[in-house]
Amino acid sequence: VDILEQMGMPRIQAARTLQSSWVAHLKATTAPFELKHSAAWLARFETDTRKMRNALYFLFDRLDFYDTRFARLDVEDFSDLAQNDMAQEIAMQMYRLNSEAAEKLAQLLSVADKTQSRTEEKQGAIHDTVR
Repeated sequence: VDILEQMGMPRIQAARTLQSSWVAHLKATTAPFELKHSAAWLARFETDTRKMRNALYFLFDRLDFYDTRFARLDVEDFSDLAQNDMAQEIAMQMYRLNSEAAEKLAQLLSVADKTQSRTEEKQGAIHDTVR
């Protein structure tokens, strides 16, 4: 821009001219985007989302196992496990928190599963288009 300005061209016009020539150069030297260019990215995206979904299912399975460990016990059965009211209250609150965590995780898994199925549908459509 400074060189063109020294040659007598206004700075704004010089900047506009250089910008236009740069855009024209990029159009001439850059290949247009096609769906086949995104195949590797989509494959990596699918792999990553599958790993995340599988990890969430594993977490749900583990939480469900540990959450239902005390599910068979009634409130009266906690008195056998705990000798005082504070220990009984702690046990009941832990049971409640485990239930809430399992419910929230189940909701997250449902959302992840729906997202995964939508992603797989879109990926199938894209692959069909590329072929």
